[in-house]
Amino acid sequence: MVESIMPSQLELRLAQGSLLVDVREEAEFRAGSHPLAMNWPAGNWTTQAAVRTLVIVCCLRGNRSRAAAGRLAAMGYSVAWLAGGLSAWSRFTGRPLPRRA
Repeated sequence: MVESIMPSQLELRLAQGSLLVDVREEAEFRAGSHPLAMNWPAGNWTTQAAVRTLVIVCCLRGNRSRAAAGRLAAMGYSVAWLAGGLSAWSRFTGRPLPRRA
């Protein structure tokens, strides 16, 4: 079973060196995402785990990221998913999701 990260834990995990990966399509990512997230749409994954730190996957509500976390774990990544997604993080922090360039 893949670990879930609560919105209240996200900033601490990022400060500890975890990577935040938004698994949505590029247009969705550009419409708004966490300021530290990188975009890594589901179709662009490799079978080799090139990242040696915890990867926290996110999407808007948590559904796609939960499924993506399972697939990435099966590929050898150390992975967790953001419970409730970016919308839950935004509600928790009171910060909007900034548009990405």
